[in-house]
Amino acid sequence: MDTADPVVAAAAVLEARHACFVERPAAPACLARVLDAEPAFVAQETDAMNRPGSADERDFEGASVSLVERWGDAALIAAAPDASRTPKSEPASLLLVRSEAGWRLRAVYP
Repeated sequence: MDTADPVVAAAAVLEARHACFVERPAAPACLARVLDAEPAFVAQETDAMNRPGSADERDFEGASVSLVERWGDAALIAAAPDASRTPKSEPASLLLVRSEAGWRLRAVYP
């Protein structure tokens, strides 16, 4: 996601990531637009694409998103889902990195 503000980018990245999980048939290539190329995280997300409930776990629509810390082209973001919309989603910390392609999700910490 191409924006200077990592908080705005985080909301867009979460939305795009969730869209990949609800897309049928699941297309792992969809994740390339939102994930950084960190192999373990990409493999984890790709493996989860066809697991029942994985789309619901990644639904952060209406989430409260805020900057925790930023280091140049990396940012730690706190994301708290809207409990009235997605009661099974848990808060998470997101590590985003920015490259020529824009902000990408490198890791999610529950």
